[in-house]
Amino acid sequence: MTRGTTLKVLGVTFTDTLSAFDHVRRVISDSAQSLYALRVLRHHGLGEAGLQTVFRAIVASRLTYAASAWIGFITGTDNQRIEAFLHRSKRCGYCSPDLPGFVQLLEEEDERLFRRINNNSTHVLRGLLPPASMATQQYSLRRRPHDRQMPDHTGHLADKNFFIHMLYKDSY
Repeated sequence: MTRGTTLKVLGVTFTDTLSAFDHVRRVISDSAQSLYALRVLRHHGLGEAGLQTVFRAIVASRLTYAASAWIGFITGTDNQRIEAFLHRSKRCGYCSPDLPGFVQLLEEEDERLFRRINNNSTHVLRGLLPPASMATQQYSLRRRPHDRQMPDHTGHLADKNFFIHMLYKDSY
């Protein structure tokens, strides 16, 4: 048995160095193939609004699939590759010009997921949140997006964790 250098979990590929480079490369390659399919649809008479709807449903969802898990493990170069792909898609008319950038798109998705987890007591990921803070009941503090205790900062690898990232977001 040989030791592998990559691990694919639920469609997301990580390397032994905790890099998502292979995943980003594969997602952009698959998305480029979808652009070819969109070009064929355009040739067969699908309008611009229809192309943008298909792009959002197929390509944008592929780019953001499980991004909360892998976004902390990409480099600036990977992010630029995704942004360049989105820019090319906008230039070709497949993507709506008002589609936000990749980072902003992910931030919106992360905030939506975090709200769902925090507001739904039966959510499967709810158990991974820290307990509610008692300080909000005892003191008149400024409003925060959540009522959870802030976990200790344990290092740069913990910063890549979705929950740590969302708990400390906007905690200036």
